[in-house]
Amino acid sequence: MMISHTYHAVPLQAKRISRITGQVVALVKVELLMQWRRRGFWLAFAGATIIFILLTGMNLSIQVSTYLTKVSSQEAAHFIIFTRFSFFTGLSGFVAGLLVVDRIVRDQRLGLADIQQATSLHTVCYVLGKFCGNCLAVMVPCVLSFLLFLSVYLVAGVTVGILLPCLLALCVVLLPACLLIVAFVLFFASLVPLRMAQIGFPLLWIWAILAPLGWPSIATTILSPTGYFAVGYWFYTSGVADSSQQFTLTNAIANLVAVPTLALLLLLLLALVLEILARISACA
Repeated sequence: MMISHTYHAVPLQAKRISRITGQVVALVKVELLMQWRRRGFWLAFAGATIIFILLTGMNLSIQVSTYLTKVSSQEAAHFIIFTRFSFFTGLSGFVAGLLVVDRIVRDQRLGLADIQQATSLHTVCYVLGKFCGNCLAVMVPCVLSFLLFLSVYLVAGVTVGILLPCLLALCVVLLPACLLIVAFVLFFASLVPLRMAQIGFPLLWIWAILAPLGWPSIATTILSPTGYFAVGYWFYTSGVADSSQQFTLTNAIANLVAVPTLALLLLLLLALVLEILARISACA
């Protein structure tokens, strides 16, 4: 009898997992379509890419002729990453956050929250689908933007060998940063009015990556979303970095672990907030 119950429980559990997975995948597809079909989405990233290339490429010919073509491809890649990547991550994160900030609020305005309560779509599935969909949506143009930026260096005469280290930097720094940005923006927008979130996020982002006016900030800690220690340790460039700053393997690994961990914590808090709001709405 015990074996029979166990036998029937396994297919039921498998069906439940399959249903949950299907719900999450469906939400991911919806988010991708909603974002990628917006003309302003691509125009925003295109504008950010042009600004980035113009600001960082002013002295490109001097860099190429005096340094980048005279060193190994690895050293050239490290120079590009160490001097440009934090700015790229900061600018891309700024654009990505503004494009994602209204996603949950828009669902609430369209009444999708009521539909969610009336169906089997659980809050955790909803949050996971929203998160994964928007992460994929913003990661694709971010990667394309950086590849376009690298192509400028290749056209200028820098060796193709810079591509592999730069792609590694994308995986090590940019992808975790996207996870944190999307998680934070979705959570922040669920707590405050949309207009306040649209104004507050840029200010908080500037504080998080620049530490303006010498204020205490996470910009130079293991929580740095631009990978301060990860970039400093794995892509250190002598003569450019501050020699007084010690980038260690421990700090670099802690930086890589802390950023996605913080994103996960924000997602759990987001699910909790949405569940509380749903119960309050149901009782009203």
